[in-house]
Order: sequence, then structure tokens, then C-alpha cells
Amino acid sequence: MAAPADVTLRSLSGKWALNKSLSGDTEAVLEVQGVNWVTRKAIGSAAVTLTIKQYTDSETGLTHVDIDQSSSLGAGTQERRVLDWTGREANNPLFGRVQGKTRWATLAELDDDFLKEGFEDGTTEVIHTWTEHLDSGATTQQAWGFEIIDGQRYYVRHVVARKGDQVARIKMVYDWQGKE
Repeated sequence: MAAPADVTLRSLSGKWALNKSLSGDTEAVLEVQGVNWVTRKAIGSAAVTLTIKQYTDSETGLTHVDIDQSSSLGAGTQERRVLDWTGREANNPLFGRVQGKTRWATLAELDDDFLKEGFEDGTTEVIHTWTEHLDSGATTQQAWGFEIIDGQRYYVRHVVARKGDQVARIKMVYDWQGKE
């Protein structure tokens, strides 16, 4: 289902389901990130849902985005992001040890054209994430925003994974499932 107009990057709270027919194939990105073949195939067949809680800390004024990701495989992950561009280390069940940081960014601040392209008219700012995969040596950047696809508005993530000379790009498109 398309995202309502009142759901924006500043109000992402709700449930989002990965739309596999509108999204790219995750295979190449997961391979660059060091995920083994069997796991890549399982992920490719799984239904994925994000439950997002976004809020502003009243003391610091910083935006927080808490994400609980679940899948039809039964496995789930949690991400706790603070948009202050400070690196935070975590142990991810899929990727191992990672260090990630998140910020508000203008399109001009992004260093890969794929991260900047396709967002709905008037987009000047996105949520930008950068993750270093400490065990595999890969890095992943994402730009989050909204796009109009086939006349409908969707929450999207543009993803670029790199390791040495390997580069993989994917657009992940999410259907709005409603507020919690």
C-alpha cells in the first residue's frame, strides 16, 4: 500500500513491508556484505516487515529511529539509530560486528549518484546511514526517502555496498501497513 502524504521522513513510525516486486534483488548486495549463499537464498525468499518508532529526544533534540525487523523465517533484528553521525558498534546476527552511523543529509552531501536519484520532487534531505562491516571489510551506505512509483508514493531505501572493487546497488521499496 502506498504511503500517505502525512507520513514523511520526520514521521516514519509505523509498519512497513518490503515490496519484493518493486524492490531490486538483494543477492548481489548481500554477497558483497559477506553473507553466505544459503543465507542469501533464504533471505531472498523471506517476507520482511519493519516496525519503526521515530521520536525526538526532548533533552538533546536528536532524532531517534528504532527499527524492529521481522521476517517470515522467524529471525529478527533490532536497529537503534540516532541521527548524530556518531559511530556505534553493534553485533548483528546476519552481518556480525558492525559500526554504523546515521544523519540527516542533503542530496549534495551524498557521494554516490545512486543514493541521490529518484526521490519525490522537492526532496532536499534524506536519512543517510553508513555501516562498516568489521568482520567482512565491506561498507554499506543507504539513503532513505520517498519516491513516486507507478503513480503511488512509497518509502524507499537506496543501498550501495562496497568491498574492494566490488560494488552492488539496490533499491528497497516498502509498503505502508499502518500505524502501530
